[in-house]
Amino acid sequence: MPQFCLIGGTHLRSALVLAVSSVLFWGSAAATSLAASSVRAPERNEVALIDVALPDSRSLEAGIALGVKVVRFDSRRDGLADIAHWAAGQKELDAIHVLSHGSAGVVNLGTVPLTRSSLELDQTRSQLAALGGALKKGGDLLFYGCEVADGVGLGVLQAIADATGADVAASTDLTGAASRGGNWVLERHIGHIEAQSPLSARAIADYDGLLISGNGTADGDYDFGGTLSVAQSGANAGFKKLNDKLLVSSFLIKDGTQLYANDGNANSDGSVITAVFKAEGTTVAKTFTFNDFSMSVTDPGGAHVRYFDQLEVLLKDSAGNAIGSVYKIANGATPTMGTGITKLSTLLNGGNEWSVNGVASVTVTASLVLNATPGKQGGYGTEINFMSMKMSNITAVASNVAPTFVGASTALSVGQNSGDVDVRSLLHASDSDTGQTLTWAQFSAPGHGTLSFSGTTGSSGSTDLTPGGTIAYAPTAGYAGTDSFTVQVSDGTSNAIRTITVNITPTTPGAPDLAAGSDKGSSSTDNHTNESSLTFSGTSAAGDSTSSVRVFLDVNNNGVYDGGDAAAAVTVSNGAWTVTGLSTSGLADGAYNVYAITTSAIGSVSSARSSGLTITIDKTAPGAPINQIVLGASSDSGSSNVDNITSVTNPVMRVNLAGTNAVASDTVELLLGGASLGTPVAAVFTGTDIANGFIDLAVTSGALGADGNKTFTARITDVAGNVGAAGGSRIIVLDTTAPATPATPVLDSASDSGSSNSDRITSNATPVINGTAENGSVVTLYDSNGTTVLGSAVATGGAWSITTSALANGIHNLSVKASDVAGNVSAASGLLPVTIDTRPLVFTSATAGDGQVTLVWSSTAASVIGVYTVTGTPAGTCTTSTTSCVVSGLTNGTTYQFTGTVSGGGGIASAPISATPVRTEYTGPVPGVPGNAAVAITGGGTHCTLTSAGFNAVVPPNAPVDAAQPVGVFRFTAVGCPGDTLSISLTYPQPLPAGVRFLKFGPPAAGQPASWFELQAADYSLSNGGRTVTYSVTDNQAGDSNTAAGVIDDPFAPMVFLAAAGVTGVPALSQWGLMLMILVVGLMGWRMHRLG
Repeated sequence: MPQFCLIGGTHLRSALVLAVSSVLFWGSAAATSLAASSVRAPERNEVALIDVALPDSRSLEAGIALGVKVVRFDSRRDGLADIAHWAAGQKELDAIHVLSHGSAGVVNLGTVPLTRSSLELDQTRSQLAALGGALKKGGDLLFYGCEVADGVGLGVLQAIADATGADVAASTDLTGAASRGGNWVLERHIGHIEAQSPLSARAIADYDGLLISGNGTADGDYDFGGTLSVAQSGANAGFKKLNDKLLVSSFLIKDGTQLYANDGNANSDGSVITAVFKAEGTTVAKTFTFNDFSMSVTDPGGAHVRYFDQLEVLLKDSAGNAIGSVYKIANGATPTMGTGITKLSTLLNGGNEWSVNGVASVTVTASLVLNATPGKQGGYGTEINFMSMKMSNITAVASNVAPTFVGASTALSVGQNSGDVDVRSLLHASDSDTGQTLTWAQFSAPGHGTLSFSGTTGSSGSTDLTPGGTIAYAPTAGYAGTDSFTVQVSDGTSNAIRTITVNITPTTPGAPDLAAGSDKGSSSTDNHTNESSLTFSGTSAAGDSTSSVRVFLDVNNNGVYDGGDAAAAVTVSNGAWTVTGLSTSGLADGAYNVYAITTSAIGSVSSARSSGLTITIDKTAPGAPINQIVLGASSDSGSSNVDNITSVTNPVMRVNLAGTNAVASDTVELLLGGASLGTPVAAVFTGTDIANGFIDLAVTSGALGADGNKTFTARITDVAGNVGAAGGSRIIVLDTTAPATPATPVLDSASDSGSSNSDRITSNATPVINGTAENGSVVTLYDSNGTTVLGSAVATGGAWSITTSALANGIHNLSVKASDVAGNVSAASGLLPVTIDTRPLVFTSATAGDGQVTLVWSSTAASVIGVYTVTGTPAGTCTTSTTSCVVSGLTNGTTYQFTGTVSGGGGIASAPISATPVRTEYTGPVPGVPGNAAVAITGGGTHCTLTSAGFNAVVPPNAPVDAAQPVGVFRFTAVGCPGDTLSISLTYPQPLPAGVRFLKFGPPAAGQPASWFELQAADYSLSNGGRTVTYSVTDNQAGDSNTAAGVIDDPFAPMVFLAAAGVTGVPALSQWGLMLMILVVGLMGWRMHRLG
């Protein structure tokens, strides 16, 4: 009989496992047979739930007291789920007794044990609630597993009591046979326990087991039932983990509470298997005292035994060293084994149990004989079963402290579409062990989001451990409401779980926007309205199509939605919404704030209130204007700007606001005959308009129609769309018909001065103009441009007379136009040309000459009056009827000033003009050459003039002896030339001879005595085929023979130098040769031609 209550089933792989979900035993025959020995009260309604995986569960079932129903469950399945399914059909039970494996803080009911972590799961609490629902109020729930209420088990017990609502009891020590240190007392209670033990005294005395889980360290015979992991990796490669303390060879598989080989090497006749069973090596079991090992074989039939030809046991310490020698059968021995349990001590150690200390692993090597062995039944290695191992003094490196979550907060609040949110602050753990790595991982996924883990580990050894890396929760895009997920923390040996509940708060919606169709009045965007049913739109989180949005009009202005607020709601459509039908009925005029709140479809989680939209409800119409409309002065055309008679087709009308209660942004409209004009005339009031108390409105041209009386009124429409009554009536007369065109005006004869009183030429600059026009019309006289007004008068009896404003000299083409009282203006009359001439002459030029000045002037009076007189000072005069004359007999170098008058011009003289006559040219004969030479002198100042000039043969002294002067010497004197540089150009009647050279008489340089010197090539120019020579001389500089300032005296001679002896230097038979010969013999003395 095993000492430990490991999770498992029957020993035979072919056994049928019975569970609550398949067969329910409501009082077995065995239980019935014990009725005579039962002392229990028959009126109590109690049930015993017995785990069929318990050691010798049948004897426990047989010992159940009379009246207690028996229900089997199998902890190798999800026993808690099966029990909850059964409990759903039960009512009013007095007590439920649970006989199963247990350990501190653990009730083994199946694949999901009851622990502190599993009790945080909604599913576990729901299943326990079903179990509690099978009990009547105050019913008892009793757990008989070993040590369930010990240590942390008290918290587990309290959680079970909370989930079931029952009175709960459990043991704090070993439950089971007294010989093994156990008892059947449940030491710890929560609530009042009325139930007695379900077992008879005989059953308690006969039962030789303990209801302890395979996960303990008590001395005992441990079978191989319970949890067998998948093949391990890393340091435990080649092994599987069995429960909490053993590692077994990875080729072994489990059937109930036994293990057997399942690989290719063992699946052959006579195959050898070597299986290793070792302590897990850390916090539960590192070494133990080896006492025994039990095996069996599958039934071969026949004699029901199989023969072994090899059977060995090897013990090793934690360092892997062998302890003692190998225990094995003698050579040639072939011991047998059947389906019952066989202890290896009976085959290998003379029937004595071992007591080997410090054992860390047990290696069992076994093989059956070949089936062909005569007289012996052998078989495959897979037909060898490993049943249990008896151990004592189980020791560990240290007992493992399971991690737990710390901190009371398990609630997470995130925003809609928030993305990843770090949740590590809710998942701090405590694990006082050192040297372990805690790992946080997802236990159950969120329903409306994702949970991501990255690098979520931490080192143990603290009561407040923060997960490393990141643990992030992200709600599903667009989702708002509630969610939950479960996270597990594990130290590799133990784990804990925590459920986090999540509130995903909807994104605060955008401020509501009043629909244009609900925003009445002058603007569809000013949020002023008189509507009784409003529509609003707005936005919320993208992707949200399940939440609802409530829009409310905050009637009491407290910023909170309450019963008195007008509201309407709608479901969001992908983050957008439009709410219709929000009623304003019964609301007083005024400003209100409108808000929106989003509420999730799941969990009814509400967002923050949106920012507000201020709207104005206004259902009261403005008043009518009480003062008459006024026609603007600028629009009241004609002779009066206050008679309301006008020709203006787009007049400006002024509306007075008295009586209207109008405010800025209200609209005013001008009405004609009580209706809108064809082109409506309206305007929106500004603050300035309201302050002024009026507004001016301009009618569109042509909107008034035909001439006649026009009745204007005005009405006000406020910003909310309320229309006031019309008022302020005003009648105006529209007259757009112009008067007849006036007759062509005439110049009054008394204003027509001069030789004729009808030639329209006059010196009167303000003449009188007469004419006729439409009686009563206003006649306006215009100058030539048709726009300059010269005067106006009323046509009385059809006649008018106007004295013009001052007219400028010249011809004026005068016209008139007639205008009526409405300001209509006729076409212009014919033109009246009038010439005004009051001006003196105006000199345009004065050209000085030799002893004379030529004068030119302008005057429009010439054709009218015809005689001009010019007078010079100090002398000179001329009279002419043309516009120019020459004043002669003047002295050269003297400045004269001239003025002019016009006969009949009243003696008014013109502005003076000045001129100075000078002599700058000379023409005269040249000695010995036919024809005259011409002289032109330029560059002199205003008063610079020739006083003498001429050509002669008189040569100044000291002329070169070898030179002749073929054209004599030119000499001039100029006065009034201070500082002047004169350019002298001499043109001879014949070309000068070849080789001619030009010499001057005077100082070669300023301040030197006079002498002959030759001009260099740069100082003169010869042109015109050798006939014209040009040179210059400056007052009191080189060549000026007169030292007086402003007087220039300049002898100049072209010379030809004689050839050397024996050379013919003078051309024969030429004029120049003849002249040279004459000069050589000496013709005449110096002769000066005096210029007067």
